[in-house]
Amino acid sequence: MQKLHLPNEMMVAFSLCEVVLMANLTLKLLKTVPLDLQESLLTLTGVIEEQLNSQPGPCGGFSDTYAALCDFNEMPFREEIQWDVDNIYYRHNWRKFNLQDFSHLESRDLALAVAALSFNQWFTKIYCKEIKLSADIQQQLTFLLSKSSSLEELSLEDCGLKVDFAVKMAAALQQHTSTLQAINLSGNSVEDKGVIALSQEIQHLNEGLRFLSLSRVSMSTKGLGCLSQVLSSCQQFSTSLTHLDLSCNPGSLVTEDATFLFKFLSGTNSLSYLDLSDTNCPLDT
Repeated sequence: MQKLHLPNEMMVAFSLCEVVLMANLTLKLLKTVPLDLQESLLTLTGVIEEQLNSQPGPCGGFSDTYAALCDFNEMPFREEIQWDVDNIYYRHNWRKFNLQDFSHLESRDLALAVAALSFNQWFTKIYCKEIKLSADIQQQLTFLLSKSSSLEELSLEDCGLKVDFAVKMAAALQQHTSTLQAINLSGNSVEDKGVIALSQEIQHLNEGLRFLSLSRVSMSTKGLGCLSQVLSSCQQFSTSLTHLDLSCNPGSLVTEDATFLFKFLSGTNSLSYLDLSDTNCPLDT
């Protein structure tokens, strides 16, 4: 295939158009892309991504991608995002994108920053704690999970997430072979439905999980039973999982559904941290 010679800004913009089309954001955030243009953009995506990855700027070209996305959506470019990423993150070789660093921004601005991570290979961790994430940000996070080939850790603690996010997160993990190794959704009411959806998908992670925290997620015996069955039946978790926190889910360990968890814990495993407090775990287990 003949190599395209396009200005960097144009290549980023074309690649971002695929993000726009696939992410299906709300109309308040994005413009409508004509159907005839969609076909042309999609045919160019592979070549464009290859060129972008071969000549990235600081932090995998994050700022260039973010700037193009702001321009595409006719939204203001927040220089503090660029400055923090290009200077602080890059100079310190920080691979964890901390949403709290930009919590002073409006949710739409933060959603665009998250959108810019969808094709980024530099950042391997997403972190946020005690900040309620808007629907726009949640949607971009699930799209990121469906696309990223570098994301290893997702920690969203006490972020106001509900069942719907966990279900969409599980669906996103179906889209490709995920590199995710750590999940922390503690303090979010994802309930049994969310836990079951995630359990059914993490069993397909080739390397298993190293870190799993589902404390205070309103999980009952039903959700914990499904998760426990996955942990005990999938061999990869016995060697990969070192941190497991299921605490503060009252009553979740009082029935026979907990048998699979006890089976996992009694067998050979690699756990170095375990928290089952406030789950009514039987003392004679």
